[in-house]
Amino acid sequence: MRPWEYQPLFAVSPSNALIGAYFGQADAAGVESAVPWAPKVQQMIDLGATQVIAQSKPVLQLPWAVRSDMAPELREKIQGLLAHLGTTEKGKHLLQQAGLTGLIPVSDRDYDPHRRIVARVLGESY
Repeated sequence: MRPWEYQPLFAVSPSNALIGAYFGQADAAGVESAVPWAPKVQQMIDLGATQVIAQSKPVLQLPWAVRSDMAPELREKIQGLLAHLGTTEKGKHLLQQAGLTGLIPVSDRDYDPHRRIVARVLGESY
């Protein structure tokens, strides 16, 4: 589909995008694969009445980041703590509350697939 053949609309959250499409506020919604299984979504829509029309290769979630002006030791400590949350019961509970199974260290280049998607959709060079 070419950009002039549709009008993009933005929802406050992925859940709201899917719920809005279900109730006819949009013809389609782009969401991460876990969104349909969120309790809020399950309570509000009949998933059997929805259809996946396209699916991309998996991409990383948005980053949990630290500021670049932090001391390197502090950045590394925070990164280590987040990366090892799944090794303790309290950490596993925190991950579960966030709807995650774990956090992994990544670098800026790991987000290049996101840049390619944005460039393809918006026709911009990143």
